[in-house]
Amino acid sequence: MNLKQYAWNIFEIAKANNEDLGVARRMLVNNISQGRAVNSGAGLDYAALKKEWEAMDGEAQKAALEELNKYITDFSTDAPYHSLCKAFEQGDREAFEKVLER
Repeated sequence: MNLKQYAWNIFEIAKANNEDLGVARRMLVNNISQGRAVNSGAGLDYAALKKEWEAMDGEAQKAALEELNKYITDFSTDAPYHSLCKAFEQGDREAFEKVLER
């Protein structure tokens, strides 16, 4: 499972719940683990995502989380975080996805 593909949803969860991205990431993972939307904001099929997540071993889950964290927790000047925020604020999903392709 590539959690980067759910980065937009993390931003949606953060906005809907008035939380920062780190908390929203944990909310998304909790929703996936529970197989349902415990925390609102993203219309995802959490039951299907739960099956996919549980099919991964602990190391694969850890790697997926670490990869995602590079995009949403690095605040350095040239980090993708800034471009992701700008694209999300503008509602530009295409530009958002292009940042994730880097």
